[in-house]
Amino acid sequence: MNKHVKKLIYSAVFLALCMVLPFLTGQIPQIGQALSPMHIPVLLCGFVCGWPWGLAVGFIAPLLRSLIFQMPPMWPGAVAMAFELATYGFTSGILFKALPSKIRLMNAAAVSSFFLALGAAVTAYGFYLNQAASYALLKNIALPSEDFVPAENPGKLCVIFGLIALSLGLFALILLRTRAVLGAKKNGGFEIIEWTGTARVLPVLIVSMILGRCVWGLARFVIAGFNTTAFPFSAFVAGAVTTAIPGIILHIVLIPVLMAALARAKLVLND
Repeated sequence: MNKHVKKLIYSAVFLALCMVLPFLTGQIPQIGQALSPMHIPVLLCGFVCGWPWGLAVGFIAPLLRSLIFQMPPMWPGAVAMAFELATYGFTSGILFKALPSKIRLMNAAAVSSFFLALGAAVTAYGFYLNQAASYALLKNIALPSEDFVPAENPGKLCVIFGLIALSLGLFALILLRTRAVLGAKKNGGFEIIEWTGTARVLPVLIVSMILGRCVWGLARFVIAGFNTTAFPFSAFVAGAVTTAIPGIILHIVLIPVLMAALARAKLVLND
């Protein structure tokens, strides 16, 4: 069968799964926001079929589901989700194809060091914002007004992204320590490690999830008319991070397993 036709059929299956999987959460918005079942087929579509198909399925799925089942509500939920899921499908597809299957050891060490240093710095800065004496003094003496309301956790987002960067750095470091298992070998005087399986899927998945949530926040902000009162930063953190933690964990655990099974069955066409 023609590869293009296969991608079309697979994309149709992933789109159908986007219609069906939310029924597992009982169409309850709170559970759906926590587990994000529609995200799974879109991410898989990007990995398996490539970025054009992932982008198309991601953009169409929430709008089509809203038209058919009235969930999620078209405005602003489905519209913002369309841009979010399109970003998932696009990013997972293009990064998975672009990420080399082999990487020089010294390059992997540089990546690990960069993310560890970045994560430590951003996390430390986030804690500093929360604990700085100047901020504590400001919080105690400043009177909230319509134009200025002291934040309770000004460094919360820095800590979250810092911990994500630290996790990526530790993940790369673990790969370096176990590179013999990954098939390290000498090539042209350099040690090369095979960057396959979960080692290749997980970084792409995490980056895709971060970018998708950022695009969702931007879309909601634009829909709100660039009004920080209608869509404050706290609403972005709550919608993109706090309430989504169960779904984030589910996706990080489930998608690499599914990708390993699909690769073993030789169903991945994004090569």
